Amino acid sequence: MKNNTNNLYITVLIILCTSLIILTNNISSRNSTELIYNKIMDTEYSKIWWKDNYDLLKELQKKEILAYLDTIKKEKPLLIQEVQNKINAKKNNYEFLDTLSINELKKDTYIKWNTWAIVSIIEFSDLECEYCIDYHKSNYLNDILSLYPENTNYIFKNFPLPTHQNSRIIAESTNCIKNLSNWDMYLEYIDKIFNSTNWWWKWLELSQLSKFAEELQINKIDFEKCLNEWTYSQNIEKEFNQWLNLWINSVPSTIILNNKTWEYVLLKEKVEKEQLENIVWNLIN
Repeated sequence: MKNNTNNLYITVLIILCTSLIILTNNISSRNSTELIYNKIMDTEYSKIWWKDNYDLLKELQKKEILAYLDTIKKEKPLLIQEVQNKINAKKNNYEFLDTLSINELKKDTYIKWNTWAIVSIIEFSDLECEYCIDYHKSNYLNDILSLYPENTNYIFKNFPLPTHQNSRIIAESTNCIKNLSNWDMYLEYIDKIFNSTNWWWKWLELSQLSKFAEELQINKIDFEKCLNEWTYSQNIEKEFNQWLNLWINSVPSTIILNNKTWEYVLLKEKVEKEQLENIVWNLIN
């Protein structure tokens, strides 16, 4: 019993000594930090004849910065608003697009439904990708557009994966349709391609592209000339670069963008309808 008591005393003593060493080290470390800080500040003070002048200079610099900010607010209000929106997006756990990126994303792009809607739904897709086919056929995006017709619009972006044999020329054909007809037919043509493909047993035959064009009353000769000459291949490259700039690494990918605050959510691969509804509702409200 006596040995156990002695052992307990020794253990307690060790703990107390250890705690004392740690505390001493912390105090010593803190004192060293304060000492270094004071030495640095003494050096700074000496450059402008000590602390009073140093404090005065700091106050002048503060006033100068505030005056500069006032000038920026008057001359570049959009820049200030963009910075504020970016801060708010971080607070809300959203991503943020700057003005230049948004303009690039929407330039020469067909926007379905309300052009001035609060929220844009942007689908990046490969017309020969099995997951993209399933996602598009689910009609989730159309359901969301029907649910919020005044507050949403829709944009389709081609992203043909190099691993898919015909995806590039099929994407090219959509651009031919877009430029040989009114733009409503562009999305109708895309629907025809998706709805004519069942990836597990029925891939699209390229001969069907001309057939779809004729069904939309588009001149077959003009369409095939456009397709054979790869007239709009630069458009595909442009959308490919947009995809990369947004750090997207899979298709289908959907961007839900608030056009007022420039906040957005990136959804990768196929998502559930309820998830889409919640995100769109939150960005609208």
